[in-house]
Amino acid sequence: MLKATKNRLLDLIFPPLCLTCEKHLAKGEDDGPVCATCLASPTRYQSLFCPVCLNTLKSDDATCHPHALYSLAPATNYDNPIIKKIVWQLKYEGWQSLAAPLAQLLIITAKDNNLELNNTIVVPLPLHSSKKRKRGFNQSELMADIVKSQLHLVWSPDNLERVKNTASQANQPDWGARERNVENAFFVNNPEQFLNKNVILIDDIFTSGTTLKEAARVLKLSGANKITALVIARAR
Repeated sequence: MLKATKNRLLDLIFPPLCLTCEKHLAKGEDDGPVCATCLASPTRYQSLFCPVCLNTLKSDDATCHPHALYSLAPATNYDNPIIKKIVWQLKYEGWQSLAAPLAQLLIITAKDNNLELNNTIVVPLPLHSSKKRKRGFNQSELMADIVKSQLHLVWSPDNLERVKNTASQANQPDWGARERNVENAFFVNNPEQFLNKNVILIDDIFTSGTTLKEAARVLKLSGANKITALVIARAR
């Protein structure tokens, strides 16, 4: 209670500012330090995409490439400077409060695309335990926790495990190297949990799609039905 009172006094003396535009946050915006105007400014996608060719899909049941293991539901594009800054501050500067406004983008995207919510489990893309210890949190897990609560879904934060501490995908020279880098990176501890279930797989940025593809492959082997990758942004 004393801490809350102190924070309210500090807010009166030093009103919180938006991370991106540096304007004063309105009442009710200070839970996640981005104003509503900045959060609404990126152009939002309102369709699903094939993760192979990035063509638009008519629904999450549609198939573009038969070997695609999941459909892609990005909220926006990563070329937007506001999104870049928010994601960077969350992942690399430890601003965990930014998970809340980003999760709202995911929730809006799920609703815009009428994602299947029946018989559905929310799964955050896991980090390797050593990377999670170093960072202190998994940003996908923080967002997934909010998504599952507001969409009234169950979630599975631990069943899909990252067992291989892979090198950075950004440092791989080509597509083939990226696929080899994440090969056998994931393991499902309890396959029965995913049997005949739909899965919403939560991640932040879609780049080559190879990491999500490998995670989806393992989920499919566990008996998962329809898989949708719900992400903040696509980078291509």
